[in-house]
Amino acid sequence: GVHTDGGSDIAAVFKEFCTENGINFTTSDVNHPWQNGLAERSVQALKYIAKKLLLASGVPSEFWVYAMKHAAMIRNVIGIKVHGKVICPFAELLGRSVSIEDLHPFGCRAFMSRTQLSQSLKAIKDKIRLPEWKLNRLPVWFLGYAEVCLTPKKFVIVVPNTVLQRVTNMKGH
Repeated sequence: GVHTDGGSDIAAVFKEFCTENGINFTTSDVNHPWQNGLAERSVQALKYIAKKLLLASGVPSEFWVYAMKHAAMIRNVIGIKVHGKVICPFAELLGRSVSIEDLHPFGCRAFMSRTQLSQSLKAIKDKIRLPEWKLNRLPVWFLGYAEVCLTPKKFVIVVPNTVLQRVTNMKGH
């Protein structure tokens, strides 16, 4: 089932979806926030993990949203303890498990070829002028996976400003 704090961020469409699909939908009393303690504790745990990911990787704090997303993905892959038993939400949802060893560390340095970057920027190529690249491979930060399924592996990467300033006048991060 789904339990919320009854906030306005849960749209009527979602409530209707739950009803149509036989999902038990409940809300806590507005004047009793302690009733939503499990969700609040989960958010607190994700914030703690995300903060550690940012500190360990050296990725700037403006990318905290990606750190939170990566933290949630880690918890969903390795599982959480519920009533003394470890449950892996990823495996429960998709019917297969993923080894934590197969995942890239958040903020790890990687290199992207000029060809891959050009192909990735194809959609916005008309809006910006691509530079004449002086490097064959550019250093980037790995910020997470673009999709929950992890296959095919689509990554979110960021090209640091220092690289872009060396090769062109373009702004990046």
